[in-house]
Amino acid sequence: MYKFNFRSTWGRRFLLVLDDVWTEKQELWKMFKNSLPSGAKGASIIITTRLPIVADIAGTARAYELSPLPNDDCLLLFQSYAFKNVGDQSNQEFMEIGRQIVEKCGGLPLAARALGSLLRSTWDIGQWERIRDSEIWNLPEGKEDTILPALRLSYNYLSPRLRQSFAYCSLFPKDYEMEKEALIPIWMANGLIPTDEKTDLEVEGNEIFNGLLWHSMLEGKRRDGDGNVKTCRMHDLLHDLGSSILKSHCSHLEYGSGIALDIPDKARHFSVTSQTPNELHINHSRKSQQSLRTLMVHCNCPMPVDFTRFTCLRTLHIRGAELSKRSSAIGDLKHLRYLSLVSCGLESLPKSIGKLGNLQILNLEDNNSLKSLPKSIGAVSKASKLERRS
Repeated sequence: MYKFNFRSTWGRRFLLVLDDVWTEKQELWKMFKNSLPSGAKGASIIITTRLPIVADIAGTARAYELSPLPNDDCLLLFQSYAFKNVGDQSNQEFMEIGRQIVEKCGGLPLAARALGSLLRSTWDIGQWERIRDSEIWNLPEGKEDTILPALRLSYNYLSPRLRQSFAYCSLFPKDYEMEKEALIPIWMANGLIPTDEKTDLEVEGNEIFNGLLWHSMLEGKRRDGDGNVKTCRMHDLLHDLGSSILKSHCSHLEYGSGIALDIPDKARHFSVTSQTPNELHINHSRKSQQSLRTLMVHCNCPMPVDFTRFTCLRTLHIRGAELSKRSSAIGDLKHLRYLSLVSCGLESLPKSIGKLGNLQILNLEDNNSLKSLPKSIGAVSKASKLERRS
């Protein structure tokens, strides 16, 4: 998360760009507007969004609606991803099929980029034709719940190992910046990385991560000194696609004031995001306690839910929540492999954490009051080669 120092712009001319905004809560926009400085003449704020309601709530001037990209420009974008070098474009047969595919993208840059990334990995003319002639282009309007057929095609042609890991990323909130070092262990903890006796899970995880970047299903954000991608995000439309694929077995929900959330009985992966300071209420049944494998909570409020009842959890990721006193029984989560407690104001960890014999990753970032770890955690380290992140 990036912080902007408004004080430095007081009385000065500035340009602030808020890109790809989707929050439509009026109280948040009111707080944001009240915090804005009084800039000099010419100070401006530009907001981009794909939600008309956001433009109405946030804007002080008439919104400018972008038109679809002209076909010629869309084709150039497609070609920049589909063809590895200029020489590849000399094949007129591929060029013509590419042009026909782009015409079906409706001038949407993300669709052209996704399909171009998909097709650059193959020079099988038959596959190019199958994508061009796919029946998914002919689905009635609304059948795909606003998910572009082009993106669905890109997903369908991914390898099985890439498909699983891609869809799982939609459990994170929209526009969430995912860290590679955290994402791969979460995939591992949930068995999403195929294994055999000779497989190095971290190497395989890196290949999956780079494969999703290569196919433009994830967008690289920050890089290290060697140019390697450290963090990534998922475009909103691709997030919608992942959510539609997960359906009833996995879900990500936004929590509003005074609303109780229900974890579906058959849910295996569940995440919730709250932007209100109100107490978080999550209802769950005995069936969901036994079926849930992933629980993610992103909020800044008390969380009275007793997550220790979900005894089959593999992944528990909590950010910004005040934990229940019952969390002292965390040792009951015998199957837990990934535990992330970020910005939870922890002063200590329960001794029962030493019972987590399958724990592989423990993430305790931004818990400044935490001074030491219980001695029992040494037993976990010896049993499961525990990696600690702080």
